[in-house]
Amino acid sequence: MGLFNRRKKKPADEPLPNARQEWKDEIPWGTVYGGRELDLPAPLEIASAPALAQWFVDVFAGETDVTLDYSVRSLEDVDSILAEFEERGSERTAEVTACAGFYAGEVFVRNHGFRWHAPEENPLMQEFDAPRALGFAISAPGDDAQSNIVNKAFKRVENGDEDSLAFFGRFLLADLRSTPEPDAS
Repeated sequence: MGLFNRRKKKPADEPLPNARQEWKDEIPWGTVYGGRELDLPAPLEIASAPALAQWFVDVFAGETDVTLDYSVRSLEDVDSILAEFEERGSERTAEVTACAGFYAGEVFVRNHGFRWHAPEENPLMQEFDAPRALGFAISAPGDDAQSNIVNKAFKRVENGDEDSLAFFGRFLLADLRSTPEPDAS
């Protein structure tokens, strides 16, 4: 069943409502996200990042044995969830993939002092006319360099392990630890 195990349903569990989106059947498997408007549980804006991340946690916490506790280690679980979407492609899984990216960003915002940046703050996003959802980025304290964490989640679905969120997270922390403190003089 993939890299994470599904919990067995208890007899008292209610079946999930049929939220089938038939239009997705027309999208060929493996299709890369092309920028369609996302049907997210909260508006696509920085203020909604915590809610979008929590939605991701809520969806997978009850159905799997992964631990989504906003730790850097939990990004390994996010990788295993996103690995399940590789064959489907990021177009079919765009809503969940975007929320996975917001979850990954919230790991750093909540625990390591990073801050969010809107796509409008990233000149590269305008230069390449990329879909707005891919432009939400984070930056380390005292650093203006942006890491497009939501885009990284999409790349994880599209490219597999080579775009691991867990590896990327460890890199961000190593970079944060190696950055010298600003001179207080």
